[in-house]
Amino acid sequence: MPVTVSSIFIYPVKSLGTIAVDHAEVEHRGLRHDRRRMLIRADGVAVTQRDFPQLALVQPEIDGDRVRLRAPGREPLELNGGLQGGEMVGVSLWGSHCEGMLESDSVHAWFSDYLGSPVRLVRMPESVRRGINPERTKGEGIVSFADGYPLLVAGEASLADLNARLPQPLGMNRFRPNVVVKGTGAFEEDSWARIRIGEVEYFGVKQCDRCLMTTVAPERGEFDGKEPLRTLATFRKFDGQVYFGRYMIPVGPGMARLGDSVEVLETSAPLG
Repeated sequence: MPVTVSSIFIYPVKSLGTIAVDHAEVEHRGLRHDRRRMLIRADGVAVTQRDFPQLALVQPEIDGDRVRLRAPGREPLELNGGLQGGEMVGVSLWGSHCEGMLESDSVHAWFSDYLGSPVRLVRMPESVRRGINPERTKGEGIVSFADGYPLLVAGEASLADLNARLPQPLGMNRFRPNVVVKGTGAFEEDSWARIRIGEVEYFGVKQCDRCLMTTVAPERGEFDGKEPLRTLATFRKFDGQVYFGRYMIPVGPGMARLGDSVEVLETSAPLG
């Protein structure tokens, strides 16, 4: 069976809802629009669903370069389409430091009121070059406000394997990938060292270690027990972490489209 792209997702604001698309531009720092905005505390540290699971209920929409956000009980919020023009502040994300450009006070107030806690929203202009972990990439490459790498790939067969072990099946949205593929064996993506999706090549970096955020039920914006981490730990735990999905770095710009063929060009030893 050929391996093809079955879903493409972008997350315009880190840790908010997702948008399913049928195609996306691939940039060096990830898919266009993906995680180019992020909530921060007063000290610049990232705010995510780990802190406020109700962020999952904030649904983004994209109209050209404009982003509109809808949240329960709130008037829609429209963000300026451009990524320029604003005060720069230092931000921190899992030990990675860079700068972000502040949105307006009214945007900060919208989020702070929704969460009941003071937060600010920053965006990443083109001038900000957040580097990828040099221990993994020899200092090459840039990334958005994603956790660490430009693209996360997961296989439908991997989710099916996990769901067969769970008391209740879960959707792929628990794992927030950018690209979902079909036609592979379960966890086959673990070994992908270099692939081509459509017209763009990608280098495999590492498997994605999973955290508490996978226990948030995105349809309710609430923590939902210990799954899937508890079950993943029974067969996907290595070096004290549990894993699902594969981080990839694009070699160059291009497009990703639903139905694109996935060609495995090079493999490496899988986990374990």
